[in-house]
Amino acid sequence: MIDPVSWRLAGGEVLREPRDGVTDYRGRLRLIDQTRLPGELVYVESADTEEIFSFIQRLVVRGAPAIGCAAALGLAAVMYHSAVADEETFRALAERTAARLAESRPTA
Repeated sequence: MIDPVSWRLAGGEVLREPRDGVTDYRGRLRLIDQTRLPGELVYVESADTEEIFSFIQRLVVRGAPAIGCAAALGLAAVMYHSAVADEETFRALAERTAARLAESRPTA
């Protein structure tokens, strides 16, 4: 199955939904680069706020449901890779990241 939005675990396995037996969900957002279709099937991956923002703005991912999923999984990826030391800093980073990704929405 080809999904425009998925999750790639740190070990390389691609998940499209939660699964029993997986205890470590650290990973990255994985998208089909829809700007390259139909000529090529190219995937992009990231755990970086600005890169994910760019993916959404440049229409690498298209359609409101897919954009929403990309932003949500992008937020999870950024937070999994954060090296914050305390809950207050973690919460502030989550809020800033969510706000930044919300700004990326290319449609009204």
